[in-house]
Amino acid sequence: MRDEIATAVFFVTRLAKKHEKLSTQQIETFALKLMTVLFEKYRGHWHPDCPSKGQAFRCIRINNNENKDPVLERACSESNVNFFHLGLPKEMTIWVDPFEVCCRLKTSNRPSSRGSASPAESIWQMVMAASWGLLTTQCPRTLSGAGMLGIGWTGITGSTHS
Repeated sequence: MRDEIATAVFFVTRLAKKHEKLSTQQIETFALKLMTVLFEKYRGHWHPDCPSKGQAFRCIRINNNENKDPVLERACSESNVNFFHLGLPKEMTIWVDPFEVCCRLKTSNRPSSRGSASPAESIWQMVMAASWGLLTTQCPRTLSGAGMLGIGWTGITGSTHS
């Protein structure tokens, strides 16, 4: 759980850095709070033997119906960071599952099964995508659906997210 949460936090903070509205100290404080909030929330809802169990509960989502995810909003509140200064996309879903972390940035794109990739390779792909503003680009070997971004390591194939 530690590695998956760290990957999700790294992804969100990388987007915040790219937006350039927060200081390094603010981003670091937010990252620590977000890690704490996610650990608290996921405790008791982490099932390595059945990773799809609890997916909806572990999902971080921003969309037209809910423009602030409660987990992100709480981390912002506890770290004294303006949520909108994170610069997150208007539509974003992050699934934090055992052995896998992935992100969909448009709700019209369908998540699909993912293959395997090493942690270093997936994180490098995510950083490069975020750095170049290519967040809706498919990452080779990590995903097979457009609009999906593998930001962690996978050990499961054929899983679906709703």
